[in-house]
Amino acid sequence: MFITDSIPQWARAEVAAAHKQGIINGRDNNLFAPNDSATRAEAVTLILALQNKLQK
Repeated sequence: MFITDSIPQWARAEVAAAHKQGIINGRDNNLFAPNDSATRAEAVTLILALQNKLQK
């Protein structure tokens, strides 16, 4: 399960779907920080996860 308190209501279903598919994992303890900037490592991880998902 992941923490959704900081995710806007309108985006929660999409975040949950992406999390379920393994595209995004959140930060420590599955905490999502939608108002924070992503690090380069987080951006690369997301891009690679999307690429892997699309190749399947």
